[in-house]
Amino acid sequence: VVKVLGGLLQAQFLKIITSQNFSIDGNLIEGKRVVTKTGDYTYSVVLTGGKITFTDGTTYTHEFNRIRTWADGYDTPLNIWDDVYTIEGIATGINRKGNAYTNTITNALVIKNDCRWIVEGTLEMVSNGKTAVLDYGKGECDNIATITANGKTTEIKLKNKR
Repeated sequence: VVKVLGGLLQAQFLKIITSQNFSIDGNLIEGKRVVTKTGDYTYSVVLTGGKITFTDGTTYTHEFNRIRTWADGYDTPLNIWDDVYTIEGIATGINRKGNAYTNTITNALVIKNDCRWIVEGTLEMVSNGKTAVLDYGKGECDNIATITANGKTTEIKLKNKR
């Protein structure tokens, strides 16, 4: 169910998406996502009750609280390819093995619509007392990132689109 009030560039904007009886390949998907305009080109994006119940009975939960800022391209509404966004925030949940996790954006993620990958920012991932940091780089449109865990940094190639 989707409810929308206003528009992205209007003074007020509110979008509520609620999953009801929604599944993909038999996996039940639940949750409520609320997008609220909080300032010029800035939006709060909150997911509550995010849960996937898999066909084998295992579950995965996910909730987040993010700030999404439309950093560039808002003045050319007919050209989405020059749009640039930043995302800040935190996500928490429990994976299918029952392990709690926290993912914190420690440097804003930068998304350019004309690039397949996140081009900048860092994400700290904590689970089972272990920490890893994923670094997307400093603005280049490429599929290269680094991950640092246990004091070791490894270059990785990102797959698919963000």
